[in-house]
Amino acid sequence: MRLRVLGCYGGELLGYKSTALLIDDHLLIDAGNVSILTSADDLSRIRHLVLSHAHLDHIKALPFVAEQLAEGGTGLDVYGTDEVIDSLKSHI
Repeated sequence: MRLRVLGCYGGELLGYKSTALLIDDHLLIDAGNVSILTSADDLSRIRHLVLSHAHLDHIKALPFVAEQLAEGGTGLDVYGTDEVIDSLKSHI
């Protein structure tokens, strides 16, 4: 298993990025920051997203990820608690 820490901080400061972890290039845990994934190929490999909770620092890159995957014709399975999914439906 390959784990890439894309960010692990509660905010955006110089040298610090919001929470996002990438496992084996296709499983994203939280979507606080994906700016390190600079190529369309990097993003197109993501197939699954697990959201720990719906705080902004964990979901703010989700619209970008969803848009990029939709343009590339690939889907994204999103997993989270009922509360998280309801929050996404209401606010995103």
